[in-house]
Amino acid sequence: MTQVILFILGCCLGSFYCLIAERVPQGKSILSPASHCPYCRQRLSFYELIPLLSITTQQFQCRSCFKQLPIIYFISELAGGFLCVFCFAQGLHPSSLYLFLFLSMGLLLSLTDCFYLIVEPRIFYSFSITLLAWQLWCSFSLHLAAGLIISLFLCGLNKLFPQAIGGGDILLLGCWSLLLGWESILLLLFSASTSALLYSMTQQLLFRKRITQLPFVPFLTIGLFSVFLFK
Repeated sequence: MTQVILFILGCCLGSFYCLIAERVPQGKSILSPASHCPYCRQRLSFYELIPLLSITTQQFQCRSCFKQLPIIYFISELAGGFLCVFCFAQGLHPSSLYLFLFLSMGLLLSLTDCFYLIVEPRIFYSFSITLLAWQLWCSFSLHLAAGLIISLFLCGLNKLFPQAIGGGDILLLGCWSLLLGWESILLLLFSASTSALLYSMTQQLLFRKRITQLPFVPFLTIGLFSVFLFK
């Protein structure tokens, strides 16, 4: 029963994360206006705001203009549900809160990357400073060598192949390397690269879609989840 409640609360949180990821990069308030259709701007009724259920019963369409709603809304709610179950299934502890903050950072930045192909600076720096302060307060190790070497390597890669990796991804990986260390960051990169490659191959072979720009932060977040799952 506890896990069901956590999942429901997490789905609500995932819906809110989606709103944050849509509005913050545009400099809009997350409080007003109320949730509305991204196309016709019609305000959503309470029964259109039920996580997972509303969008599926509406067949991923707006009730007013009937335009197809992005599947990222559904994915965000589902991911939020699993995130809360994963982090708090064993209770509310400092370690579970730290895990929740870390994975929330990944989820929010994944959403901004999907919407706008950016690593939103306000979200990135807010979470990075909080996690760094937490790490220092708990006397956890900071992996300075890993953070520096990974950052320099990726900057060099960016100079040689400007389209290979974005500046935001470099900042994110540098920060996570500093917090996680060599073993974890290498597992993260392997998981992220493998999942991104599988996704690209699936899109090309099954759906005949040629991918020109791929948001990489969602795959980095899959790698981050793999790190915490195996650790």
